[in-house]
Amino acid sequence: MRLLVLGGTRFLGIHVAAAAQARGHEVATLTRGVSGEPPEGVRALHGDRDDPDALPRALDGWAPEIVVDTSCRTRSAAGNAAAALAGVSGYAFVSSLNAYRAWPPGPVGPEAGAATWDTEDDDYGPVKAFAEREIGAAVGTGFLTARAGLIIGPYDYVHRLGWWLERIAQGAGWSSPRRGSTSRWAWWTPATWRAGWSTWPSAGCPER
Repeated sequence: MRLLVLGGTRFLGIHVAAAAQARGHEVATLTRGVSGEPPEGVRALHGDRDDPDALPRALDGWAPEIVVDTSCRTRSAAGNAAAALAGVSGYAFVSSLNAYRAWPPGPVGPEAGAATWDTEDDDYGPVKAFAEREIGAAVGTGFLTARAGLIIGPYDYVHRLGWWLERIAQGAGWSSPRRGSTSRWAWWTPATWRAGWSTWPSAGCPER
């Protein structure tokens, strides 16, 4: 299978590219070429997603069947992807819980009753919500959006939660919620230690 990762040289994208290649797929990444190289054996394509000609020029006739989008941060990037990649069989879009109007603080309710942003501003959440609509309309039934809460693991350059986990592992002090609290910290931390690295589309404590 021909698989294109939009992103692919930092954090989440590099894991996706490596996993797809390990499964025998023909993998390419599209980046601006400023954040490193993709995994060995993965084809490196370069272009600025805000440039409407960048994707067609970089692909140069190569037609991906599946796209995994880890790097959409602007409305123009979303529109350009929708225009250039509408014919793919599947498009997996890494979105965010920030796409919901009620997040933060949440909790997020059932999908059918949770409104997403429809404003025109360029904040992170409204841009993600716009990208979901724009690319989803172009791709159709092959579109999948994953509204992640927090993604951590190897190559995490933000190192926000990782800093706290390292502090806890070293025995340093930290604040914890009282017993019975609905804080996510009560179950995120042990689950994270077990998981290694994962995507957490979480919106409250699990019912257990």
